[in-house]
Amino acid sequence: SLSRVAKGIVRDALNMATRESENPDLRDRGFIYWRLLSNNPEAAKKVVLSQKPLISDASLQLEEGLLNTLVDNISTLASIYHKPPETFVSRLRRLHKSKEYQGKQGAEGRDESPAPGPSQPTALPEPVAKPVEVAPSGPNVMDDLLSLDFGGGNAPAPAGPVSGMSGGDGIMDLLGGGDPSPGGGYPAPGGGYPTPGAGYPGFGGGPPQPQGAMVIDSATGGGMEITGSISRVGGRPVFDATLSNKGNMPLSGFEVRFNKNTYGLAAQNGTMHADMLNPGQSVPCRVELSSGGPLPPAGSPASTVLDVAVRNSSGKVAFGKVPLPLSAVLVEDGKLQSRAYLEMWQGQLAQSHEVTRDLFGLGSPEQAQSSLAQSNIFFVARTTSQDGRAVLYFSAKTVDDAILLLEVGFNPDGSAKACIKSQRSDLAGALLDFLSQR
Repeated sequence: SLSRVAKGIVRDALNMATRESENPDLRDRGFIYWRLLSNNPEAAKKVVLSQKPLISDASLQLEEGLLNTLVDNISTLASIYHKPPETFVSRLRRLHKSKEYQGKQGAEGRDESPAPGPSQPTALPEPVAKPVEVAPSGPNVMDDLLSLDFGGGNAPAPAGPVSGMSGGDGIMDLLGGGDPSPGGGYPAPGGGYPTPGAGYPGFGGGPPQPQGAMVIDSATGGGMEITGSISRVGGRPVFDATLSNKGNMPLSGFEVRFNKNTYGLAAQNGTMHADMLNPGQSVPCRVELSSGGPLPPAGSPASTVLDVAVRNSSGKVAFGKVPLPLSAVLVEDGKLQSRAYLEMWQGQLAQSHEVTRDLFGLGSPEQAQSSLAQSNIFFVARTTSQDGRAVLYFSAKTVDDAILLLEVGFNPDGSAKACIKSQRSDLAGALLDFLSQR
């Protein structure tokens, strides 16, 4: 039907605007219209079909000579006043020349320069640009990124102070540049924005998700696009990413830094990709992470994402976020013997933080034991409760040597009740959230 065809056209147009366009204004407009269609089609109709003012272009009505003069001075007030510069800066030029003449006369004791006048035009000297200090902006969660140091790379250092590892809490201190936004740049469709499409038939719940997690999109990265994820490979956490050049100029010298986080994760080698990346080219790269980096203030919630900053040869610093699954920071030697487990449960952690929650989706005790072992959550012992339920005990340890003890009682209906003990309440909650998502 005609309605179905129209919906298909609108869907394709919004997909192109929000997924394929590198113009941030066009992406914004695409999301706004998508949100309108999702939540209130009538409001969208009023916006789209409303009376619009006529757009006129008066540039062709100007005399050709004046138009050429204004084009030559397009970065000055002449383009705003639609007048040649000499019509409104002549007094300023005479004043400047007069001061220059008086200074010269005072220095030499005599005047050998003819007085300026209408028959002797003088050129206005080039203004000396005064550096403008920009106040730090952006969300507080990214402030600590600026205590990082990108020194030692091949990329040119942009203007402004560069913070070292020991100081700088404002985001604009990082390499003296960047334009952070709440999502680390422009959010990918369905990422930082609420999912549109729920209230508009035929849109299937919003824009399709990109393959992999979008860390930095090309609009925010100045042509640089990064997708990737953090996982555990070979006994250590790694950031596996696909680096793409969506711009029109070659890029190189990609350097990466991570913000303060619960586990002190930092890039072991700050170089993400050193070679030239031509327009249209994509390369996979891996950044190994190590613990021992800066930590957030005590009492901060457990990190579930890592704030990341990437710089390249253009000097631009782009900011983004990459999800951090708990399985990436649980180490392989976290298994406790049953006696040590019992002593810790009843002794060292007896008065520690204890969190309980009902869980669904763990499956049978055997299935849970097998699946949790893949995430370095190790089976310790099994008992049977007085009402005949299977109770399993597990242990785990994070990269910063924090111990987690887990007790899971399985119910006949397939649900389970978990109890976690840890010296740190943030990690106990993080483990319960991780189990709930399985």
